[in-house]
Amino acid sequence: MIVLLYILFFIAALILILLVMIQDEQGEGIGGIFGGGSTTPFGSRAGNVLTRFTAIIAAVFLIVCVVIGLLNRSTERQAIADQPKEESTKEKFFESVLRMRQATPAPEAPIQPATENLQKIK
Repeated sequence: MIVLLYILFFIAALILILLVMIQDEQGEGIGGIFGGGSTTPFGSRAGNVLTRFTAIIAAVFLIVCVVIGLLNRSTERQAIADQPKEESTKEKFFESVLRMRQATPAPEAPIQPATENLQKIK
């Protein structure tokens, strides 16, 4: 069933793209918007077969989109506020630094400068 919907979705998308590409420019582009013209503000109501077919394919496309979305939605309905809070990367970093500090032992003797070690060798 879902595979059939995906196929119908793909075919409707391709047909819709092709129909929009081959349609005639009735408004003459941007100039037709501001230049007035003989059409009504929302376009001519008569329409030809091509525009009606485009509207039908667009409706099929939108309905298939909604149905696919409804079928693919998750069954879990948990609010975002109820979800456990994940630790941020910053918090994880500082926790790992604290664990490393606790794991490394403190040095027994203070570190002496290199010049004092050289004097002992001589």
